Amino acid sequence: MQTLRVRGNLRDWVVTNRTWEGFRRHYTRDVAAYPGTVVNATEGGAYIEGTRVLSLREAIDQFAGDTFPVAEQILESLRRPSPDEAEKYLDWLRSVRIPETIACLESKIEEAERLAGDAKSAVQNDAANDGLTQQIAAALRFYTDLFSPGLFHTAAAHIVQPAFVQTMVDHSDVPNRLSHVYEVNRSRLELHARFLGDVAKMLKKTRDLYADPVNTLP
Repeated sequence: MQTLRVRGNLRDWVVTNRTWEGFRRHYTRDVAAYPGTVVNATEGGAYIEGTRVLSLREAIDQFAGDTFPVAEQILESLRRPSPDEAEKYLDWLRSVRIPETIACLESKIEEAERLAGDAKSAVQNDAANDGLTQQIAAALRFYTDLFSPGLFHTAAAHIVQPAFVQTMVDHSDVPNRLSHVYEVNRSRLELHARFLGDVAKMLKKTRDLYADPVNTLP
């Protein structure tokens, strides 16, 4: 796996790879858009522009003095919203460019389904190694576009980001399990085929929520 050096939190530099560097850049954009203070207490980690660097002990001493009923807060967040809360959410939705957002989601759904189908076909038909690498490259280009600043990033990137992170972690781990180049690429493409299919499903639900939030809410 190719590695590179980036600025560290508590040292001049740390070693990372291109996958994690992609995450770091994405977090940098999130931090830039956040009006509050973001603390980075990963002592052995990479520096994220715009964050306040503290040791873990410093962060705990300054910000973790209170205890919180975690289970109760999770359950509270999962309950059905009250009519007033639902109306506030609907007001926010009305302020969003709904037609443009839905059109953007439809475009991403179509592309994700096409790429998922192409990836599955390449795996099932035992495509040559060049075919596998081309499909992987197409998936990676799609992800780059997906998380670039713009309408989709604002409207729905957070929906797919957790699954994306897990997929890219698994992608980076494949060479630790397999040694033959063809098997590595085949396994990676299987991962991307599943993820792209999941992306299409998640975005369809997101599209339905934007189009008809009242009837889409559980």
